[in-house]
Amino acid sequence: MPYFKKSLGQHFLVDKNVLAKIISTVNPQVGEVIIEIGAGRGALTQYLLETKVKLISIEIDKHLVEYLHEKFGKNLDFEIIEGDALKINYEVLFKKYGKFRVVSNIPYNITSPLIFKMIDNRDFIRDVYFMVQKDVAERLIAMPGAKEYGLLSVILGFVADVKKNFDVSRNCFRPVPEVDSSFVSIFFKDLELEEVFFEKFKRIVKAAFGKRRKMLRNSLREFVPSGEEIDFDLSRRPDSMGVEDFVKLTRMLWKNVAL
Repeated sequence: MPYFKKSLGQHFLVDKNVLAKIISTVNPQVGEVIIEIGAGRGALTQYLLETKVKLISIEIDKHLVEYLHEKFGKNLDFEIIEGDALKINYEVLFKKYGKFRVVSNIPYNITSPLIFKMIDNRDFIRDVYFMVQKDVAERLIAMPGAKEYGLLSVILGFVADVKKNFDVSRNCFRPVPEVDSSFVSIFFKDLELEEVFFEKFKRIVKAAFGKRRKMLRNSLREFVPSGEEIDFDLSRRPDSMGVEDFVKLTRMLWKNVAL
């Protein structure tokens, strides 16, 4: 059996009770398409295949790809893609299979980039189920005023509803990581959203939280020319603002935000 690679942030989930709980939460239906990111040694893969879904597993580790192919390759419902989940063209999968679901025990070193990758591909995805570090889960569901509230909370909160389903002890993984984890669900909203607006929204949110202790008049200086007045309290700090506040601000600064 292949050994883990620390460089890839691999921590394999081995607890059967947690694996069963994941299946219960995801509730896979016969014949639907699920993308599994980071299949590892195939523990969750096995449980998913038992539900009779069409499973496409993405794995970057060549040795694990060979192992998974040998273990599950005879199952006609299984497909393995060797590649980097951050570089996969999910639109190609959408055109082939229609909207799909995503399940992953995320490698710790790509957690935030992978969440943003899912956001960028939200039109192709039904829902997402991720095992993430517990502190990341708290950031995903944080509300204004909380210390965990930040860039990820706002951008994801704009396009999705997020739920923390349950926490998972670090002792359920091998090798044992330094932190506990949480299993979260992400349900993308059915928004009629212009991509240009969303890109400008993200630029404003990133600029604001880039200097989260400063007032908006300082952190957003590049978008608010000196002497220009807008109908918004620029003495506020970003961690006091909800998603709708940032939406309102984006509309006001629309013409000032270049892409």
